[in-house]
Amino acid sequence: MKQRVMTPERVSVLVGVVVAMLANLPRYLTAPGQSERAMLLGVALGVVAIVALLSWRLLDAAARQRLPGLFRRLGVALAVGLVAVALLQWSQGGIERWLWLSHGTTLGLLGYAILVGWRRRARS
Repeated sequence: MKQRVMTPERVSVLVGVVVAMLANLPRYLTAPGQSERAMLLGVALGVVAIVALLSWRLLDAAARQRLPGLFRRLGVALAVGLVAVALLQWSQGGIERWLWLSHGTTLGLLGYAILVGWRRRARS
């Protein structure tokens, strides 16, 4: 039996990386003198989005059916990350709009990736 290299968990983490990169983009677009970083982030975002799309196409039908549940978990993890960073920033004197968005989505993605890895390891 041939084992598939791409799994729905990996595709969902790739989609989470795309979301985190999108959340970081406004931070660089609005900051003065950061146009080079914004451009590099945009190029990297395009590459990761293409890899995510190609990875999705490699999945079989049964694996694609698992994606909606994984995307729901990803959404919850991103929301929890946003709330956690908002509470942290609020407790330290105020919420910075773009920093909150980029750090919150990154924290949520990190938590999601760790939990997906643990769940996958527990199943095998």
